[in-house]
Amino acid sequence: MALEKLRNGEIAAMRASGKPVSVIEEVKPGEPFHLLSVPAEPLAGICSPTTITAEDYPALIEPDKPVTTVAVANALLSYSWPREHPRGQALAKFTQRLYGQYGNLLEGGYHESWQEIDLAAEIPGPQRHWSAEEALSVKTQ
Repeated sequence: MALEKLRNGEIAAMRASGKPVSVIEEVKPGEPFHLLSVPAEPLAGICSPTTITAEDYPALIEPDKPVTTVAVANALLSYSWPREHPRGQALAKFTQRLYGQYGNLLEGGYHESWQEIDLAAEIPGPQRHWSAEEALSVKTQ
């Protein structure tokens, strides 16, 4: 929908995150679009510097002209339900399943961005849910 609005001139720009982004992959060679370079310095500590190449989006990027930009981290957050609460138990079940089956998401057939996820990564601010701490301790034993 956003790409169609861009093509029709209804919007002047759009933002996308992740790589690859299917809507950007839909751009055809010769269309009058380009990716903007975003300097990382003003966003240091919030975003990570990255580069997008012709290998990522051949219709938009020339082989010898990579685009520098920033990557945005994602996090899956939940309410910190206590262990004895039914929702805490449901969240624990989900977490155990996610951590237990995570290796399957790294195999073929799933979006390649699963390869970039670090279940053990620390993020500033929120405390990791007890069920995730337990799932991590099982994986590291």
